[in-house]
Amino acid sequence: MHLLLIAFYLTILTFYLGTLIYALPIPVTGLKRWGPRLLNDAFFIAILISSIEIILGFVDYLRQILGGDWSTYLGFVKGMIVFRSTAIMIMSALASTLSKIIPGIARIITIGINMVSASLYALMLLYFLGLVIFYGMASLVSLGVALMAVPFRISRAAGAFLVSFALVFYLALPLYPQFLLFIASPLPRSALDVSIVYGNVYCSPGCFLDGGFVGIKVGNDYIGPVKLGTGRQDDPFDAEEIHDVQRLYILRCHGTQVLHKHV
Repeated sequence: MHLLLIAFYLTILTFYLGTLIYALPIPVTGLKRWGPRLLNDAFFIAILISSIEIILGFVDYLRQILGGDWSTYLGFVKGMIVFRSTAIMIMSALASTLSKIIPGIARIITIGINMVSASLYALMLLYFLGLVIFYGMASLVSLGVALMAVPFRISRAAGAFLVSFALVFYLALPLYPQFLLFIASPLPRSALDVSIVYGNVYCSPGCFLDGGFVGIKVGNDYIGPVKLGTGRQDDPFDAEEIHDVQRLYILRCHGTQVLHKHV
């Protein structure tokens, strides 16, 4: 709250500086350009300060819609940290024990310990970052707005980065467990998947099949008759020409694709 109040006072200062530069009777182009810039910055920061609660509420609402939960995220990362810490202790004990029995095994186990340690450090960073964002997101956003409100855009880039950093990570970090589950789980069968049946349609040598109807029997169901494509561009069942004497005909019926190749 105090940071937003400071940002508001800086906005007023920016507005008065812009008005002063506008009113200066000094025909210096480089200085006069700062007049409209400062006024625009003052109005922009004032609107941002007034709507900061709406922005934070929208981000939190979007997080809930996407299924992100901070307690789940913190518990998940904490569990992964405990698991990797336990694995490192067990591997270290095995390395010290097996090195007396099998010379050189300690080096192999040490490589595994280093890999697990790297992932442990990354998880600790994620956990610490999650705590900072979860408990201090509003303060980070307020600090970013205050930096953006400094006159003459001295720290505007740093403030914008801080605001975007806090908002994006507040929205994205709780989705980390769902993202891992999505990556680890097998892809479900899509509803757009279709069955493909290949077949050949024969006629006398040198004779092309220009039309007709084809039907197939799948189990106890009969699909068809369906018009056979002729390869013409105006035909909705357009055929793809493979060679001079081969054509690929596509039939679509009841979600099933039937491919007929005419030789």
